[in-house]
Formats: sequence, C-alpha cells, structure tokens
Amino acid sequence: PRPEQALVLEGKGAGGPSFNAELPDGLGLLMTVESWGPRGYQQDIWNLDPGTGKARLFIENGGGPVYLASTGHVLFARQSALMAVAVDRKTGLSRGEQVALFDGLRSNAWSHGRFSVSSDGHLAFEPGGKVGTDRRIVMVNAAKDVEGFVADARPFESHFSVSPDGRQVAVVMPDSRGTYAVWTAASDQPGVRRTIAFPNADANSAFWSPDQKWLAFSRFGRDKDDGI
Repeated sequence: PRPEQALVLEGKGAGGPSFNAELPDGLGLLMTVESWGPRGYQQDIWNLDPGTGKARLFIENGGGPVYLASTGHVLFARQSALMAVAVDRKTGLSRGEQVALFDGLRSNAWSHGRFSVSSDGHLAFEPGGKVGTDRRIVMVNAAKDVEGFVADARPFESHFSVSPDGRQVAVVMPDSRGTYAVWTAASDQPGVRRTIAFPNADANSAFWSPDQKWLAFSRFGRDKDDGI
C-alpha cells in the first residue's frame, strides 16, 4: 500500500462515505457521502480521485450510484425515484439532464432507496415507495390482544424506550431536515410531544431513569457539545 491520503471534499467536511461504483479509464470512484448541509442531513454522490484523495461533487441529493458500461450512464436513487444521468468521459462528472426512470424504490423518511443492476442489465430492488411515515405505538398483552398506546401515526423510527412503570415511552423521529429528535408519549395523555431536540444535531438513544424524572440521551452534531 502507498501512504495514506486524507479525503478532501472540495473544502467541505466529510461525512460517512460508502464506495459504490468505479468509472472506466481511471475517471474515479463514485461514493455516497452522508453530510450536513443547508437542507439539513443529506446524502450526495461524489467522484473520488484515488491518486490525490480529492473528490468532486457528482450529484447532489442522490445515493447508491451504479455505472452502466453499455450506455455510459450512471443510475442512482433519489428517495423513492430511480434516476439516470450521463457521464462526461473527459471529466468524470455528470453531464446533461438527470432523468427519472420510475418511482417506487422502497425508502424511508430521510434516505434514498436501494437497488442493484446485473452486468446484463437486470434490475433488482425492493418496491414500496416511501414507507414508515404512519407507524403507531401499540401495546400487546399476555393474551396477544393489541391496543393503541396513543392515536398518533408518525414516522417513529428507532431507540424505543419504555419507562419503568410502563406508562411512558420515548422514541426517535426525524424531522423534515432529517435531524433526529426524542419524542415522548404517556398512556394517560393524548398525542406525542417533542421532548429533546436541537437545530443542528441529532438527539437519540434515550433511556429513562428509575424514578422516571430524567431521560439520558446521546447528542451527535460533530461538535464540542457531543456526548451523553
């Protein structure tokens, strides 16, 4: 191996990159990068030059790129839509109009859908469109009877935590910018309440104290205030 090189995203801070496709003739490696931008949490496609460690923005608001050698196009996902764009064989960047092929990839509130393409052009994907926006909190008793805990249908997503007395729950939901916040609900009160939220950081992994007066949670915003 050669010496390590830092990943540079045109002067922007790097998020969590995942490599997806290699372009021909040494034009670069396409990767999906998760980062924080003007719209909030976002996933973009970048073209990395392995020789220099520098990356250039290929497609904003997209993920999971696949290069089709037969046509010279890159397929990518934008939420639940399957998209295509041509590749400039001189620069390695996208060229021309971004075309929507069809809508129906399974995606959630903040991420792009997933798909794969075989070498002979067969497409495989999970259908369903945007899912998880109308989930409900329910209770199941020993007789396997199901009843609602609260009536609200929301994009409840992760880190579900029940208070020791079983009367309150804490759950994480993303907002329109993809930022996580902790919401709570009580069995004797209607609706859910946003309890822990920050404008530019995620709040998640909430746990109740034994006396149910406190919530411990994690804050993640890639700054000095991160932690528990």
